[in-house]
Amino acid sequence: MLCEKHPEMKIDRNTFVRLLTFTAKFPQYFIRSNAYLLIVGGSILSHDHYRAGRYEFAMARAKDANAFSLRKFPRVQASVLNWPMSVIRLKATEMELLFAASDFI
Repeated sequence: MLCEKHPEMKIDRNTFVRLLTFTAKFPQYFIRSNAYLLIVGGSILSHDHYRAGRYEFAMARAKDANAFSLRKFPRVQASVLNWPMSVIRLKATEMELLFAASDFI
């Protein structure tokens, strides 16, 4: 569904709901939100901006460098990836837990 509004770009719980809902409906695709940091460049900062496609990123195959626990979310597996930049991977069987943990972080 396309949005008729022009929402300001921000990363919050609703961002994760939109991203994970998309991948639940279309598991063969990836989707990501452009960072809303001015230093990143290439983003359209005046509205929500997503990119999607049918491609497997190398980051998806990256190994966990350090697993850790989130006390508020004991059923969510969390880890820092062995990756050149800071990346946290969250895993859970319930999407609602991922929404909440992502928003918490």
